[in-house]
Amino acid sequence: MELNQEILVDYLDKSLSPENSSKLATQLKEDVQAARELQFLQLAIDTVRRDGISQQVFAIRQSFENNQMLSVKKTTGLVRSFYRVSMRVAAILVFLIGITVLYKYVSVSSQSLYEKQFTGYELTNNRGQSSFSSLMEAYQNKNWKEVERIYKK
Repeated sequence: MELNQEILVDYLDKSLSPENSSKLATQLKEDVQAARELQFLQLAIDTVRRDGISQQVFAIRQSFENNQMLSVKKTTGLVRSFYRVSMRVAAILVFLIGITVLYKYVSVSSQSLYEKQFTGYELTNNRGQSSFSSLMEAYQNKNWKEVERIYKK
């Protein structure tokens, strides 16, 4: 049996008949050069298989990472930062307090406070007297000259 690369590849693929493969095994034990050639072919086949496996793993990894990126991109719009929201609420509260203080400062003056809070003294109730005195009548009618004249008497 003459050795060539096709026969060695068939031997490695286990596509030879059992009797041819046993003949080739005994021939490989005797011929060092053929055994070395078989080792190189085995190494090449293993390299090709490993490269194919690594390409498959790489493709699966790329697919997984792309799916991860898509799922991450979908969820980033829903996540809100608590710090940002709390700072916005604080800014709104400071703004409202500032507006309230400014309104109070502008709207309140001593004259408006006097007008809102002052009530004049009026003698409206007479207790215990059934008849009005002339002084009280002049005072209630706001006839000040008459009040002075009665008082001086």
